Amino acid sequence: MSAIRIALTVSAANPELLEDMERIPVRYRAERIRNLASIGLMAQRGGAVGIVTEPQAVESLPENKPDSPQDNNPVTDAVKSFTQDFNF
Repeated sequence: MSAIRIALTVSAANPELLEDMERIPVRYRAERIRNLASIGLMAQRGGAVGIVTEPQAVESLPENKPDSPQDNNPVTDAVKSFTQDFNF
C-alpha cells in the first residue's frame, strides 16, 4: 500500500472542525484529521459509531458479579483494561 500526501486547509467554512483543530497542538493535527476521517468512513459504510456527549466515570460502569450476563464480556474486559492502563 502506498502513501498519499494531502495538503489540507481548514477554514471558517467548517467552524466546528476549525475550532477543534485550533485546540490541538500543531504536531497532532494530522493524526486528528486521520482519526476523524476513519470515523467518517466507518459511519458512511454503516459501521458502529457512537457519540458520547459527556464522558462516563469508570465507577458508573456495572460491576461484574458471578452469574451475571456480563461475565466474560470482551467489551467490558477491554474497557476495564483500558481504564486500568491509563489510571482512570
